[in-house]
Amino acid sequence: MHVNLLKKMGFSVNDDNRKFDSFEDALDYATRWRDSRPSLKYESDGVIFKVNDLAVQAKLGAVGSDPRWAVAWKFAATEVVTVLEGIELTIGRSGAIIPNARLKPVELGGVTISRASLHNFGMVEKLGICEGDHVVVPRAGDVIPQVVQVLKALRPDHVQLWVPPERCPSCDGELTVSKDKTMTSCCNNKRPGRHSRKVLTIFLSTETLF
Repeated sequence: MHVNLLKKMGFSVNDDNRKFDSFEDALDYATRWRDSRPSLKYESDGVIFKVNDLAVQAKLGAVGSDPRWAVAWKFAATEVVTVLEGIELTIGRSGAIIPNARLKPVELGGVTISRASLHNFGMVEKLGICEGDHVVVPRAGDVIPQVVQVLKALRPDHVQLWVPPERCPSCDGELTVSKDKTMTSCCNNKRPGRHSRKVLTIFLSTETLF
């Protein structure tokens, strides 16, 4: 359906839409538009190329819900450098212990970032993180902030590598670590926090029944 017709019908249409006779011209425009991201009045993580011929669209069809006549070009995530002020641990209802970075607040992609994912203890060990380090934080998919790099050249003097706990920080229970170090869990099935999370989850999943 033509863009102008959509506008007349009251739909919100991006004014940066363009139609081209060749893919090369479309790619050239998309590249220039990508480079202008900082000056846009809205957030964007990519562009979509679409075949504009309905007959060709019908011939190309789709795989499941994914059309063969459209493809997304995702841009590299925006990133900033900030200071890691600390590492905080959260414990899931399954007992998994997850490290999260507490950051010096910084603007990234139009929002203020003060927390970021560190995924697991294995990733923390691989990064070699010290509290006080300058770290690189992109937003994965321009949504989820995560720490991906430590700038060791900017490391302050007299800092020490962060060491993961040997016991559960919640109940002092024994911990188990998977062979690939991607999962660290508390073995204490009677830990109060574990049961409260389960009760909350059960309540939230059944509240619509009442």
